[in-house]
Order: sequence, then structure tokens, then C-alpha cells
Amino acid sequence: MKISEDGIKVLDPFSTEAKNGNQVWHLKYWNEPTQEWLIVTKTISKGKHTKKCPAEVYNYLEKRVREKIYKYSEFKINVSVSEAFKEWLSKRKLEVESGLISEGTHEGDVIYTKNFLSEFGNWNLKSIKTIHLKKYFDEFVVFKGLSRERKPSVNSLRNIRSKILLFFEYCWLEKSYISSSPMSELRIKKHKKTQSEYDKLKDKCFFSEQMEVLLNHMKEFEKTQNAKQEDCVRKRLFIEFTYLNGNRYGEGAGLKFSTVNHGGIWIKDQYSRKSSVKNPINKQTKTLTSRRIKAFENDDTRSKEIIQWFLDHNNSGINDDYIFVRKNGHLLSDDTMNRYLHRFEKQMPDKLSSSFVMHSLRHSYITRRAEAGDTETEIMAKVGHANPNLVHTLYTHVRDTLKFDEQKKFKKQPRLLKIGKSA
Repeated sequence: MKISEDGIKVLDPFSTEAKNGNQVWHLKYWNEPTQEWLIVTKTISKGKHTKKCPAEVYNYLEKRVREKIYKYSEFKINVSVSEAFKEWLSKRKLEVESGLISEGTHEGDVIYTKNFLSEFGNWNLKSIKTIHLKKYFDEFVVFKGLSRERKPSVNSLRNIRSKILLFFEYCWLEKSYISSSPMSELRIKKHKKTQSEYDKLKDKCFFSEQMEVLLNHMKEFEKTQNAKQEDCVRKRLFIEFTYLNGNRYGEGAGLKFSTVNHGGIWIKDQYSRKSSVKNPINKQTKTLTSRRIKAFENDDTRSKEIIQWFLDHNNSGINDDYIFVRKNGHLLSDDTMNRYLHRFEKQMPDKLSSSFVMHSLRHSYITRRAEAGDTETEIMAKVGHANPNLVHTLYTHVRDTLKFDEQKKFKKQPRLLKIGKSA
């Protein structure tokens, strides 16, 4: 412990690594008025890690300590949740501008905390206890009061908890509005997937034979469409390209001729759903990890043929640089593509309705690459995943399926006959 000339007590700085790879330096100091150790932090971008705390970082942390101690008389005692939220969102917006988090991550800050803010916005921040949060999460539903009211998906609930945790840690560690985070002691019962949920996840992809059937149904449908035929072809080709490359819908819709070549595609941004299909605007990718150059697979000549087709046929004079557009130059929206996929549900009754969405094609790509022998790490790099959980789940499912198929093939082989003494 160090004690400065003016009596400020601080411990040695230490660092931790954030989930996104950034390095976070912490400096603990003794706050005399509240008789407790508090923390100030400074984040360093990924790739600039150091073993020792850099002088400029330590000076910044020390300055923050002095600001907090000497301005304690101005310390906000009765801060409402909504006040603190505005400050937190402003800070997160600055992190977007400095490149620490993506625009998509910040949009999630707003979306996933909307209900929480509606519930607790007028509360005094210090009055929120763990028991209140436990009750909130236990009773949380989406579409409350409507006929489609239901519990949220496991992933959605996980995202909501993650955002609220970040908010309370900001109030605790960075602003010292509270002496500890009520989320720290929160224990949520681990969700055990139902058979229905397992079936839904396993079905949410198209294997090669299924994809061939789906595309053939689409080709037959196109023959009946007359004036709409070309737009149907465009939808089919967008679906096939997504299946072959595993991109998110927004990444594919935002692709431009200037970001593709014979080697692959450069995913550096994505289509923003806040803009219109007539006047599209691209925004940052969902996460920083999503920015990537995705090379075409060695046996994939089809992706190049699809891009060449659009290059030859996009002549509306509208949104010329965008690849996947309608005949009139407007982008193919997410809703349009999902509705088109759902059109073919009845022709494939063995598949669940939930599988007929664009995101299933991304799962399909992950599944195909696992079948081809790619490692989980290789697949994560190709699809731009920061979190390995989904890739691991699909990868494990495919691996277990392949093992089961191998066992069936093995059992079908004729048994060895005993014809004499062993060698």
C-alpha cells in the first residue's frame, strides 16, 4: 500500500482481461467518508497489453482517484436508475467512437435494457437489492399482456443479464454510486434444455441433401411467377450464397461489389435495418470480431458464379454497388427473405417451421464445416464469432452424429471368421 503526501491510500495497480480481449487496469483506493476500498479503471485496447502498468495509465488512474476523493462533497447520494443509465449509455457511446466496442454492441445496450429501465427507472439506485433483481428475472416475460406473452429465449435472457451486470458494475466500480453490485450475489437456476429446444436447435440447419431439395422447390416455383420470376431467382441466389458462406443476414445484405473478389469477401460492415431498402446505409459489424476476410472454400466455385450473375443483371441504376438487390435496385429485406423461405415449409414437412429463416443458413454453414473436418477455432474465424458457445454446441452435435453414423456403418460390416490360430 502506498500513502501519498496528502494521505491518499492506494494499492498496487492490477489488470484483468475483458471478454473482448481489452486489458483493464484497476487501482484501489481508500475512501475515508464511506470507510471502504473503491476502484477506478482504465481500459486499453486489444493488442496493446503490457505486463506493468504504463506511466500514462497510472497517472490517469491517480488523477481519477483525486477527483473522486476531493469531489466527494459533490457525490450524488440519491441517484435514480434512469439518471445513472443516461450516464452509462453516454459512456458506452464514447467507447463506440473510440473503437472499444461495436455499434451493434451499443444497440444491444439499449434494446436489452429497455424493459429493465421501464421497471426500475424511477427507483433510487441504492434501493435496488439482489432480491428485487431475482424476482424481476424469475417473472420476466416478453410481449407482456399480449396473446403471445411468453418467457424469453435462454440467449435473450443471458444477454439481458449481461447488460444489466455491466450497468451495475459501472455504477459501483467507476462512479461509486453504490458500495457493491446487487448482481454480484444473484444466482439464477441453470436452464436445462427441453427435448423440444434440443430438437429445434438440431433442426435449425439444412444438410446438403435438404438444401438441394429446397433449391429445387424454389426453381420449380420460379417457373410459375412470370413478371416476378427474376426477383424470385435473386432471392434463391441470395439464400444459396448465405448457405455457402455462413454470413449473417446483415453482412450479406450489406455486401458490395467493391468488397468481393475471386478470393472471397471482405466483411467490414453490415446493412443497417434502421435505414431503408431503397436508401440503404451500412453500419459497423455486430462485434469487432465480425470484421473479417472470408475466403471462399477451395471447392466453392458457385459463390463466384452467383456474384457474377448479379454483376451482369444489376442494371437498375439504383444502389449500383450493392450485390443482393431486387430487379428495381432495392435491397432484399430480412422479412422478405424469411417470408420467402417460409413459403416452402409445406414441401418439406420433416423440418420444423422455425428452421425456415435466414439465420438457419448460418447454422448450416457451421454444420457443413464441422462435417468437413474444420476445427472449432477455424469455424469461429470464418463466421466471425467472438463467443464459442453456439459453434461448440453445433460442432458437438455434428461430431456426435458422425460418430453414430460411423458406428452404424461399422455394425453393418461382416464379422471376422475364426479360421485358425492367431499369429
